[in-house]
Amino acid sequence: KGKGKKSQKKKKKIEASKVEDKFEVNVKDDRFEGLYSNPDFFIDPTSPHFKKTKGTATIMDERRRRFIDETDAKRSKVKEKSKNSSNNTAAVGGAVRTSKKKGPRNASLMRMMGRVKASTARLKAKSKANSKKMKMSKLKQRKQQKGPSSES
Repeated sequence: KGKGKKSQKKKKKIEASKVEDKFEVNVKDDRFEGLYSNPDFFIDPTSPHFKKTKGTATIMDERRRRFIDETDAKRSKVKEKSKNSSNNTAAVGGAVRTSKKKGPRNASLMRMMGRVKASTARLKAKSKANSKKMKMSKLKQRKQQKGPSSES
């Protein structure tokens, strides 16, 4: 008998939580633009407070549709740019440089790398010379300290 009452109470709670969802969201309304464009207002279906309703489903579908439209638009722009750039190179003479060939970019890069290597070598040589000077000066100091004590 006790189990029957508990299950009846649970059923009543579930029925009470199921509310008729007659509310319809106008996804074309500009006031709700933030729901689709601002990540701070995105609906999180993993949240424990999330309740799936017709309204949230339409909002999430609209967000998905807009995202797909945006990515398609970006892809078409990239394709147009690549077509334009290939047309421009063909007009110049049709020669397309690859990164393996030594062009002006690679030559300037090689010059810059040579300068960096040379300056690094100079710094290493200076530091070696300075370390030798320091060692020599320390040896002289030790000899001077030992010298007067050994003469006495």
